[in-house]
Amino acid sequence: MRLKFFFTTVPGILMISAQCFAQHLRERDIPFVTLDFFKGEVKKESPYRAYMGVKILYRLDSLQQLNTEEFKVKFITKVEPDRAGNFFDLDRVPSEEIEYVLNHERGHLVIGFICANKLEKIISGGTWSKNFRKEIHEEYLKQLKKISRLHDEYDEGTRHGVWKKEQAKWDRRLRELFINTY
Repeated sequence: MRLKFFFTTVPGILMISAQCFAQHLRERDIPFVTLDFFKGEVKKESPYRAYMGVKILYRLDSLQQLNTEEFKVKFITKVEPDRAGNFFDLDRVPSEEIEYVLNHERGHLVIGFICANKLEKIISGGTWSKNFRKEIHEEYLKQLKKISRLHDEYDEGTRHGVWKKEQAKWDRRLRELFINTY
């Protein structure tokens, strides 16, 4: 009887432990994009019919000093669309294409979530010196540059959502990339 109790309890403990250290941004956290996400003034000179900017905010949730020279931090991110800077030109998007364009712009939001989870994993998993604030900010900027390239690849690969078959492939790819950040 005791042995049975041990085996049924251990998986529950392991499951709880794994959940405590999992990344906090999950697929359910990524909102579906609506026209309400686009509050910025339409830029008529823009080559794009819509634009989705993404903000990745962060905070250092906890700090652990390992020794006199090394620190660990708990790095927490938050992803927000830049509603004030986002625009959607309804004059250039036929009504039957609005959902496709919204879906494409959501992809940029997903890329922001991918970056946020990668940042959490890298920074929370790293060991930092006394200059941890500077080092963490440098890592943050480095990851933002990398993710900027992914935004460009995404736009080029889908022709800004115009190529529907390619868009569907990218939707699957971005979902997989995001899930792999857990």
